[in-house]
Amino acid sequence: MRPTLGATSTNGVVPYSSKWDTIGGFARSAAEYQVLAQALYGSAETANKTYEKPVTLICPSDYWPVQDEASQEVFETFIVRVENFLGIKRTNIHLADTWEKHRPDGVDESLSEYMHSAFAWSANRDQWLGLLKPFIDEYTEKMGKPPVLNPQIRFKVEYTPTVTKEQQVEGGRRLKVYHDWFYQHIMPPAEDGHSSSVMVLPWTTGKPDYRDTYKAGPQQFTGEGFFFYNIGPYGNCPEIIFPAGSTPYISKYTGREEQLPAALGLIGARGSDLMLADFVSKLFESTVPDWAEFE
Repeated sequence: MRPTLGATSTNGVVPYSSKWDTIGGFARSAAEYQVLAQALYGSAETANKTYEKPVTLICPSDYWPVQDEASQEVFETFIVRVENFLGIKRTNIHLADTWEKHRPDGVDESLSEYMHSAFAWSANRDQWLGLLKPFIDEYTEKMGKPPVLNPQIRFKVEYTPTVTKEQQVEGGRRLKVYHDWFYQHIMPPAEDGHSSSVMVLPWTTGKPDYRDTYKAGPQQFTGEGFFFYNIGPYGNCPEIIFPAGSTPYISKYTGREEQLPAALGLIGARGSDLMLADFVSKLFESTVPDWAEFE
């Protein structure tokens, strides 16, 4: 899970950017993660707090359905399970179309165009000034020579200083515009830690990603673009990612049919971290059959 920014302290953590750094958690089950979430993000006041179920399940058609049919079948089965658990039908929206219909004042670009450089501008100057430059300067002073850096970090050392203060400010401004638009037109803000809506996103493609498949060179990704995995962080939303099932593939090593996890993400409104963990835990504990019907 990636939590809401500031859900817990990041003191002592090697920084990337104070505007983005969070402390996430991993667990083997939803029930175990609920315990971990309380330890990480909770307090004595939230220890025994109960939460109402969300009343809206948002499915952005920008990303649904997925192309892989086997994955889509698994995802659809699980989404129906969520619908049955909540006693509601999903609400289909299209983010890009909603942006066009309710475009923020003074904005002419599409959603993807407007947000293309927002993260890169907002975060990468911090990475240079708060991490890379201090490390290089301190190392050089103590050792009498610059550090030997791997190729990806060398690229970062070349790129991150080019982000100007003005670009950083503009990146932050665009993120604020997105944040306000998101909570006005896509998902209502949380109230007392409760999110009345959750959004479901696909996180896997149904294709194996072999560890011995090497790239032509070091990664030179700056964070530019607008992708499904930006939706939550740009809205400062907590998001839990988990396997909803598995899909078969033929392994190039065993020559046999093996299984790949088919993973989904559930997003809640800012500050609903504990409620989201509670909801997913109860969802997996639910005995509601997948085929259950409701009116």
